[in-house]
Amino acid sequence: MSSQSNKPRLMLIDGFGLIFRAYHAVPPGLVTSRGELTNATFGFTSMLLEVLRREMPQYIVMAFDTGRTFRHDDYVEYKANRSEMPEDLRGQLARIREIVEALGISIHEAVGFEADDVIGTLARQAEMMGLEVLIITGDNDLLQLVNKHTHAALPGAGPKARFSEVRYFDVDKVKEKYTFSPEYIPDYKAITGDKSDNIPGIPGLGEVTARKLINLYGHLDNIYAHLAEIKPPKVQTALETFREQALKSKYLATIVTEVPIKLDLDMARAHQMDRDRVVNIFREVEFRSLLNHLPDAPAIVKASTKVSNKNEQLNLWDMPEVAPEAPETKPETESKYKLIRDSSALAKLVERVRQTSVLSFDTETTSEDPMRANLVGVSIAPTPDESYYIPIGHVKAVSSAVFELLPDQLEWEEVRPVLEELFNDSHIRKIAHHAKYDLAILQRHGMALERLDISFDTMLAAQIAGKTSSRLKDLAFEELGVEMTRIDALIGSGKNQTTMDRVPIETAGQYAAADADNTLKLVSVFEKDLSLNKLEKVFHEIEMPLIPVLTGMELVGVALDTARLGTLSTSLYQKISELEKNIFNEVGHQFNINSPDQLGKVLFEELGLQGGKKTATKKFSTDKKTLDTLRGAHAVVDLVLEYRQFGKLKSTYVDSLPLLLNLETGRVHTSFQQIGASSGRMSSNNPNLQNIPIRTEIGREVRRAFIADNISNKRLFGNDKAILVSADYSQIELRLLAHLTGDERLTSAFLANKDIHRATAADVFGIPEEQVTDDMRRVAKTVNFGIIYGLSAFGLTQQINITYQEAAAFIENYKAKYPSVWHYLESTPEEARKTGFVQTLFGRRRYMPELNAGNPILRKEAERAAINMPVQGTAADIVKIAMRRVWDALNSQKLRAKLLLQVHDELVFEAPESELPELAALVHTHMEAVEKDVQLSVPLKADLKYGLNWGEMEKYAL
Repeated sequence: MSSQSNKPRLMLIDGFGLIFRAYHAVPPGLVTSRGELTNATFGFTSMLLEVLRREMPQYIVMAFDTGRTFRHDDYVEYKANRSEMPEDLRGQLARIREIVEALGISIHEAVGFEADDVIGTLARQAEMMGLEVLIITGDNDLLQLVNKHTHAALPGAGPKARFSEVRYFDVDKVKEKYTFSPEYIPDYKAITGDKSDNIPGIPGLGEVTARKLINLYGHLDNIYAHLAEIKPPKVQTALETFREQALKSKYLATIVTEVPIKLDLDMARAHQMDRDRVVNIFREVEFRSLLNHLPDAPAIVKASTKVSNKNEQLNLWDMPEVAPEAPETKPETESKYKLIRDSSALAKLVERVRQTSVLSFDTETTSEDPMRANLVGVSIAPTPDESYYIPIGHVKAVSSAVFELLPDQLEWEEVRPVLEELFNDSHIRKIAHHAKYDLAILQRHGMALERLDISFDTMLAAQIAGKTSSRLKDLAFEELGVEMTRIDALIGSGKNQTTMDRVPIETAGQYAAADADNTLKLVSVFEKDLSLNKLEKVFHEIEMPLIPVLTGMELVGVALDTARLGTLSTSLYQKISELEKNIFNEVGHQFNINSPDQLGKVLFEELGLQGGKKTATKKFSTDKKTLDTLRGAHAVVDLVLEYRQFGKLKSTYVDSLPLLLNLETGRVHTSFQQIGASSGRMSSNNPNLQNIPIRTEIGREVRRAFIADNISNKRLFGNDKAILVSADYSQIELRLLAHLTGDERLTSAFLANKDIHRATAADVFGIPEEQVTDDMRRVAKTVNFGIIYGLSAFGLTQQINITYQEAAAFIENYKAKYPSVWHYLESTPEEARKTGFVQTLFGRRRYMPELNAGNPILRKEAERAAINMPVQGTAADIVKIAMRRVWDALNSQKLRAKLLLQVHDELVFEAPESELPELAALVHTHMEAVEKDVQLSVPLKADLKYGLNWGEMEKYAL
């Protein structure tokens, strides 16, 4: 809102108005890597910075409540209906105040008065000084202060509306809202009351009557002066009966404008931010995204915090007068960053690396996809604050479509063998950030690095340490205090984005060298962090050795039968069209099935199905969870779920996979996220091969399109037919559950090599195993696999066709038969609340401050995650160890087989058929031998299959 005159403007901010708005606007799960809850702090800060950016006032004051006020003394029920401040919000108040002070915003508060009274007093003083006033609040109460010189700004309607959806109120806007001028708002509340403040009002008289009375007579005392003429009689009687209550209510609702405080314009002057302090606070709370939102005006460091009329004993904040000094934020170092443009300089760089025995490196490329990117340059840092950039692929435009190499760059063919020898020197410590990407780039460009072991990957270290971000720029800011140049500052974004090869060499050189330098500097930070949290084994023995394995898997890729996918696409189109017709027939008319809004109206309004819940946008939720609870309620529900499943498979895999074929290799190359989940489990994307369903026929049909490739393997396999081999850990999570819980029944069943689901059914139903039916086994299997995911009786009824009573009885019997398992389910979250984390058998940790969250939904989710993580995380660790050992064995025995895919507990290989016996024995041995690493009480078992495609495989018996 721009100023209406040339007068200077004072912005008065209702502190708690913003805080409560922020608390409800930002999800409660926002936590720093050190466990500090920050949802209210982040929301408050982002709203505040948005207001500062938009309004640009000359003066700023923020007002806070201090606790009990004169209103509580005069009316014991004042605000008595309000619940206590949530603990997870109370814990953020000190941090919020610290940010306000660092931003140079003057804080005013007065003991015995509310923030509204402070704002009202300062507003009237500012008007007397000739200033315009803008009140920033989330509370309609402050609209009574609006006049010719004072306006108010409120966020949009709804508790989660942000201040970017601002509504401005001048006198006319207030009249539009209430039908009367701002000064009559206390009279209005005297009649109608105010539920939020527990102000009573006059029983029986509502908003319409209040507006009519005020528009006829004005203030409350004048209404009572004309009491005899007020009609109908029941209104007159109500006014007379509750006269004292109405007068008391007006008194409570009226903002005081004579609080004993004084507006000090020097203290309130804007642009007095202590930027260094703000930046260091942002580092602590990991608000990297807000850095660019800081005001651009020159920062003036304040000599002390600015708090007026502060009473230490009654102040809720309990903060010291001067916050401790944070570490100084360092500028990016550039003085020792050099370009390598000729052979002589390259030779000196090699010699320097050999002197330090350290090689921190990074690549600059034209794409984030390592299978399509061109190499532009390589940066190398042999020691902190000393870094070099070797440009090899920078270009300039000759025409709109033609580019040529810039001069003063080395030829890659000259650089490649020099770097290859350096990288393969085992005496040199190799360090990178996201080394898997860099190694894939360098190998695609001809460097022989297949067996290279990286010493330290700072991205992996950050992920293992539980940092909220593992991006280099974020880590440099949070851990080193360095504000690095972001990539979009060089190549732009959106439609105007270019590529790194078109960035000037000097500019790219400083950027790239800083990447290698700060990567090297982060190593010592994370070495201490990993050591402190006893995570060295996970990092050095599980994650780091896996880098060359995953790099090789991504480079090899997997072959596709595109003709099969084309046929499947046609078949799915026909099925989807048929389902669409059936849905329309059930409903009686056509509609857009893919529109949640239209589908919600059909299900819950037209068909009248029960259980419809509306989202924040006031529309019915039709997500999978909602529809799953409605299975069987109407035929259309099951049809829609099937329609969605087929549509998703068609769009996500059947139609998309052929488009992802690499033109150079003719294969699909997924990208593996080494730590794709907080449990340590891997994931994949572009395409995601982890989520292809295996239990449905259509999912198996998609898997059949992944084939053994005799064409591209001709060079490796010769005339030997190519096959796929799958090795899958059998029931690994249940085996780990048996070990973790020490449950005698589970353990003995696995030691006896029993069918665990049949054994469980026999235990729970109390019958011999030979009498267990397929339906009984199916129930036991569902519970066995769902128990560590918090499966409830209701959840069991959703997955299998039994009644709630049957499901509840089964789970109660399970508890009785497997008490050790149930003890684990109940004790693990409680133990994690004490320690702050859960961990795998190998020591991988997940810190879980959410277990103490005030939000019960968030807390329940955290409890389920705490139960699941040790099991799923240990399984992930075992798979990773097995992958490296199998990969080493393949190389040492010089087998031609290649590891292609990892999907949860399954490894997929491509091999010449003649190697099948040797490969199967090797894989089987190394996968099962991992149990010795943690001395499991039950054996690990690996099942092997082979075939010409991934969906049709037969069991291989050793």
